[in-house]
Order: sequence, then C-alpha cells, then structure tokens
Amino acid sequence: MDVLKALESCGGAARRPALARLGVDDAALRRAVRAGVLQPDRGLYALPTASPDLVAVLRNRELLTCSSAATAHGLWSLPSDGRRHVYHRRQEAVLGGSVHHAGLLLPPARFQPVAALADVLIHALRCLSFAESLVMVESAVSRGDMTAGFLRQRLPGRRNGKARAVLNWVDSGADSLLETLARTYFR
Repeated sequence: MDVLKALESCGGAARRPALARLGVDDAALRRAVRAGVLQPDRGLYALPTASPDLVAVLRNRELLTCSSAATAHGLWSLPSDGRRHVYHRRQEAVLGGSVHHAGLLLPPARFQPVAALADVLIHALRCLSFAESLVMVESAVSRGDMTAGFLRQRLPGRRNGKARAVLNWVDSGADSLLETLARTYFR
C-alpha cells in the first residue's frame, strides 16, 4: 500500500508497526520522508495535515479512550472539558493535563491509537457524568455494536454501582443524542 494512503487510513499519523501491517516497507517510508512526510519521532510518521493531538498520543504511546475516543468509534457525545482521556501501561508516563484510565479488557484498534469500544464505554461509565456516559453507551447500543448486559457483566462489585445505575437507563430505541437526553430528563 502507498504510504500516503496508509497514513490517511490511520488518521494522518502512525507508528512503524501499524504501517507494516498495512504493507508499507522501510524503503517506501524513506522515500515518503524525502517527499515530505514528517517524522516527528523515531518510528513515527505523519502527514503535514495530521492532528497535533494524534501525533502527541502516538509519541507518548498512549491510547485514546473514554470521551476522547467517542469520535473514532462514531459515538454520540456531549461537549467535553477539553482534557484528553488516555490509557497508558504506566500512569506516571501520561502527560500532564490528560486523564489516565487504567485497564483494558480487549485489544485496541489495529491502525489507530484508540481503545476497543467496550473499554471506551467502561471507562466512560466510570469517569463521566451520568448524562455524558449514558449518551455514549446508548449510541453504541442503538447501533447494535454493544449490549448493556455485556457491559454490566464487566462492571462487578460496589465500586461500579454508579456505572451499573447508568446502564439501567439505557434504551435501545433512541435515534439521536437529543432524544436520549430528552427522554432521560422527562423520566
């Protein structure tokens, strides 16, 4: 695959292993760098139009999760406070100003630095407000990508009581973010 197409399919920036999985070899990467593809860090390649946030996540070897991964998974979401929600194996490695989330159940996305949908929703249920997490979960459930039962099984114990309470409000018939919020507030 062409380096530019591979980088575009990865969102504009990627590490060398992701590009190798797409069939890009080292010679093609060297030619692309000479032609204008950026190399902000060793083993990291980016288009000039790549999002600085994406490059920062890749540079620090983080995965987007919670509300920061909503767009990547096509989930409805309310406006956030602007902080980046990430997963990193070591909490101390997370850059200042970011919210660290611990633990992953499933392997992340193959070509983008984004946690799996189930992990994104579990992190949102544990981290975000009632309305913010409900909107994200209901979006995935309405599309048929997730079930409330699957999430409930992965949220045992007393520390997850708030998250399970949100799951009790999930309705699979919502067609939009506004419908979810209106139904919830009327109820």
